[in-house]
Amino acid sequence: STVFLTLNTESLGSAVTKESGEFQFESINLEEGDNELVAVAVDGGGNKSLESVPVKIYFWDKEPKLEVTNPSDGQTVTGKDGTVEVKGQTDSGVKLTVNGRFIVLSGGGNFVTSVILTPGENNLVIEAVDRAGNKARRELVVTHTP
Repeated sequence: STVFLTLNTESLGSAVTKESGEFQFESINLEEGDNELVAVAVDGGGNKSLESVPVKIYFWDKEPKLEVTNPSDGQTVTGKDGTVEVKGQTDSGVKLTVNGRFIVLSGGGNFVTSVILTPGENNLVIEAVDRAGNKARRELVVTHTP
């Protein structure tokens, strides 16, 4: 049998199956964003199979935007409260964490959350992960002086 493959309705050509039914395409260049692969098999007698169930693949190879506007790295927070507001912007739809805690994004990818500091140096780790698994990470040190 021969397998014909399409990517987003564009033909990628064909591959002859092995006795086991396996087939291989050497390289497929995915488009940025959503991609859909569909296969059709044709046997030696010219009988054509139904289209396969579409295989959906999301491809993106750039890290998400992650801007932290507050606090600044090396900032000192004074006072008994010891709370710092972490603010910034990332891409809409990413999963954002501050020190492992998920943060809900507002419109446009803006975020704001409060972190309670312990006396002395505190490490803040802000991570944004997009749906393709690309990660942006910012690490800041903020010192709390009661």
